Amino acid sequence: MVSNFNLKGKEMDANLKKQLIDQSAHFGVGVVLVVVFSFVFSIITSMLATFVIVYSREIFQRIDNGDPWYECKGGCKLDLLFWGLGIVVGFFVAGW
Repeated sequence: MVSNFNLKGKEMDANLKKQLIDQSAHFGVGVVLVVVFSFVFSIITSMLATFVIVYSREIFQRIDNGDPWYECKGGCKLDLLFWGLGIVVGFFVAGW
């Protein structure tokens, strides 16, 4: 992930817009997965299943980028933060 502090003008705007879209998608999909799974499974199982899917996706993304699967750096941590927020909100939406 490129830090916004090193960018100027249009580059920063483009990166910020990309990050807003990307992190909104992570959050939204986290909420939706927990809610959908909660129709079939318990809420805790739904949250755990969503976490397994999310973390697996991040591992495969790191492997595809040529990074070691076990290293979660800047962009990965930000993605997991928004996935986690989505999972927590999904817990409340699904009616714990």
